[in-house]
Amino acid sequence: MIALRMELAGGPHAVDSDGQVGLYTSIGLRSTGFPVISYFDNSNKALKIAVCDDEACTAATVRTVDNEGDAGVWTSLAITSQDRAVISYVGPEDALMLAVCADVTCSTSTIRTLDSEGAVGWSTSLALSSTGYPIVSYHETKNDTLNLVVCEDSTCSTSTVHVVDSEGQVGRFSSLSLTESDMPVISYFDDTNKSLKLAVCDDVTCATSTIRTVDSGGDVGRWVSMALTTNGYPVIAHQDYAVRTVKLVICGDATCSTSIQRTVFDERIGGSYISLALDADDIPMMSFYAPNDLMLTACGDATCASSTTLTLDVEGDVGLCTSLALTASGYPIISYVDKSNFNLNIAAAVI
Repeated sequence: MIALRMELAGGPHAVDSDGQVGLYTSIGLRSTGFPVISYFDNSNKALKIAVCDDEACTAATVRTVDNEGDAGVWTSLAITSQDRAVISYVGPEDALMLAVCADVTCSTSTIRTLDSEGAVGWSTSLALSSTGYPIVSYHETKNDTLNLVVCEDSTCSTSTVHVVDSEGQVGRFSSLSLTESDMPVISYFDDTNKSLKLAVCDDVTCATSTIRTVDSGGDVGRWVSMALTTNGYPVIAHQDYAVRTVKLVICGDATCSTSIQRTVFDERIGGSYISLALDADDIPMMSFYAPNDLMLTACGDATCASSTTLTLDVEGDVGLCTSLALTASGYPIISYVDKSNFNLNIAAAVI
């Protein structure tokens, strides 16, 4: 666990300020520890990527990946073993799209439409299998279902689509992780019951799964972000919308038949745009937005019996669309949007 004496590399700063940019950020780290960020260019209705030249992203190669139609919201990014970015996102007419970069700076890419049957593709969450094949969970908005696309090769030239949960209006704010055996685990919002649900797949294609409600009562389960511990147990951060707080579910087994429930931030209204990561000791850390600030909460242990919350950026209306990654040393790097200036920003720790 890092000491919470946060210093930032030159302070929070803009990575891209060309037009209205920075919405729907998703961050990943290359093998060098340098960030790669996908995001939406609202001015040009396009998907963009920033490939940083150093850990603090003081300079970056910025490219437009897809500008066909209205493309680039709800991005989710993963990095291959060759340091190439793979991005899921919403494309024209709300189709679910995938971009697979051909090189480290994404000078060219393969663009695929994964699902276009109706209004689909929202709340995308992407993970790569042990073979490097993309798997994407998403909200199919036409039927209000939680769906999963399982690609059969690295560029997803062929894939299968599965409906994971169709009980009521479900699937918003999906967050996907894979077990060591490549079994998908998905946390998401049950809009009908205003609760947090978890689907633990029984096989790689999720033909069957164990589905549980892991938190209920009031209005919980929005802005979901999940990671798996070294034992494969889910840890899920989400918002209690009724009182605008950040909650944490720490599962006691792989299917979350038991869990510890924590409220980790209730100092003031907040808890949207949550992004969670676990350090090497399975200790949770969460970035999120609390009007109008970028916040970071770090737990004191794996069960989050205690925690510390810091305000990282207060310059204007900042901190929406946060995405958090941890360096090999466990230090947080956060991408987010500066809404006052519509810039893509980053805050990187250099303890």
